[in-house]
Amino acid sequence: MKQATPDREWWTAEALAAASLPDVPTSQKGVDLLAKRLDWRAHPTYARRRSGRGGGWEYHWKLLPVRAQAALLKAASAPHHTPAPQRERGEVWSWYDGLPEAVKAQATARLAVIQKVEALEAPMGKALAVDTVAAEADVAARTVWNWFEAIEGVDPADRLAYLAPRHRAAEAKRERAECSQEFLDWLKADYLRVDGGSFKACYDRVKTLCKTRGLKVLADRTARRWMDANVPRVTQVYAREGLKGLEKCFPPQIRDRSTMVALEGVNADCHKIDVFVQWPGIDKPVRPQIIAFQDLYSNKILSWRVDLDPNKVAVMSAFGELIETWGIPRHCLFDNGHEFANKWLTGGTPTRFRFTVRDDDALGVLPQMGIQVHWATPAHGQAKPIERAFRDIADRLARHPAFAGAYVGNKPTAKPENYGSRAIPLADFLAITAQEIADHNARPGRLTPNAKGRSFDDTFAESYGTAPIRKATPEQHRLGATDARVANLPRAGGRMSAVNPISPVVQFLPYQRAWIADDSRFKIGMFSRQTGKTRCSMT
Repeated sequence: MKQATPDREWWTAEALAAASLPDVPTSQKGVDLLAKRLDWRAHPTYARRRSGRGGGWEYHWKLLPVRAQAALLKAASAPHHTPAPQRERGEVWSWYDGLPEAVKAQATARLAVIQKVEALEAPMGKALAVDTVAAEADVAARTVWNWFEAIEGVDPADRLAYLAPRHRAAEAKRERAECSQEFLDWLKADYLRVDGGSFKACYDRVKTLCKTRGLKVLADRTARRWMDANVPRVTQVYAREGLKGLEKCFPPQIRDRSTMVALEGVNADCHKIDVFVQWPGIDKPVRPQIIAFQDLYSNKILSWRVDLDPNKVAVMSAFGELIETWGIPRHCLFDNGHEFANKWLTGGTPTRFRFTVRDDDALGVLPQMGIQVHWATPAHGQAKPIERAFRDIADRLARHPAFAGAYVGNKPTAKPENYGSRAIPLADFLAITAQEIADHNARPGRLTPNAKGRSFDDTFAESYGTAPIRKATPEQHRLGATDARVANLPRAGGRMSAVNPISPVVQFLPYQRAWIADDSRFKIGMFSRQTGKTRCSMT
């Protein structure tokens, strides 16, 4: 019986180092030291001088350690596969061009390693160069040798394509699933409905229907992929959620306010504070409403009022402070609530969403001052920039430590454990609200395009100092104390504009922050539905 022998019997020190055999050093110097320590060259049969250029010594495989011999014999007994012929370079480059960028980056990194090895091969030998570069690139030396085998006989200009990972070279072998056209049509008809259920529910219904008729169907995951591949996402969303759902598929518009100046435009809205307050004259705690006017250029809150509910008197009070303190804006963006769309304030504006718009309506206070009124889209909070400020106020004001026990939560299902344990006196609530709004305006680090890291106060002040500001005259201040409306007069029997003064004596007290109206005939907006008493709007 013929004794088993490895494919290669004689080895040089460089070849042994490159073979990475067990118990054999992986450097030429290490193999030489091993041969010297074991005195391999003294063996008369298994050591010989190498013939040919360069000289040196060759060692028989039987001189190697036992584990190294076993590895050689195991490699010799393994079946040998005929290497696949090199593909034509045009085919390889065409395949390489279709690879993802991440795979191409791996090929580039491999080519860089090969080039470094070749640059160091002359001074230190190829084996030592491979070990050095492999350690630097954090890859195995055997891997680098495999890369050299992959480009053996390849022109240097084509190495990049041949060094790409070969796991993507094989074409995927997939059998195309088949189904009936009726299944696809019924699935689309059931799923693409406004009141359609989940995809799984629609799939199960159609699958049951097809089975009763002997029609082929796809697997549920395959059907889901087919739906996504053949029906665009926006089409699916529009068919199932309508126009509102379709709007969510596109990025929102970004308001560019960089071309504006301070007080050029303001916006106003009301917000119910999530805090129980002890209101004078009311036994049970209430949640007050805050009405605020905000500058559109800087986002600074310019004026505000607090009341039991939104009403036009509170709005006019906040607006009166705005024009008295800062000036008359040119544009005003309002919510579509009754408190803003009333004819006292915005009468004559053609696009109000509230009340009947008549051709003979008397002009409200804002149109008389030349303020152009804009109306936010109903039920669309993103149309009002002040909603962003209310989010900060709701977080920092409603959850203030001084209001511990009075916070009610931002929705009925989010009530805290100490819900209703106390109510805040109105005076304390107003003081803390004023402080928090002042802090909101003065807080630095704002990232809006106009603020650029400054506070709202600084942003507003810089532009306010150079902007053309329209100051209100005493006559314009008195416009806020007059309610002009069209009414039926019993004696005349016709329609005419009646100017109703709220009070013969209407005064604004800056320290008490209240509009006081005392007239038994005209108490417009001063009647409280909760108490049945007349009252004033306070901040």
